[in-house]
Amino acid sequence: MVTGSVTVAPAVTKSGAVTEVTYSLANVSGQEYMVYVENDGRVINILNQGIAADGTYYTSWNGKYTNGTNVPDGTYTIKLNTTPYWTTMGS
Repeated sequence: MVTGSVTVAPAVTKSGAVTEVTYSLANVSGQEYMVYVENDGRVINILNQGIAADGTYYTSWNGKYTNGTNVPDGTYTIKLNTTPYWTTMGS
């Protein structure tokens, strides 16, 4: 069974501010994973992706869309997906 968790601080993002992200992966060795930011069901930025190994990882989000422009102030969802759930994102 694939398990994982994501911890984010702060929960509300100010435009252009940095949000620290901690994520843990367990039972995923050798599987693909992606940590991404979502708003209204759309992926607006990818923070990290690759082949998973069990462990705890740290990254950050700069409060920007993938094109480098600031997102509006607000609450955004940071999610973690791993295979076999990768295809559910429509990537």
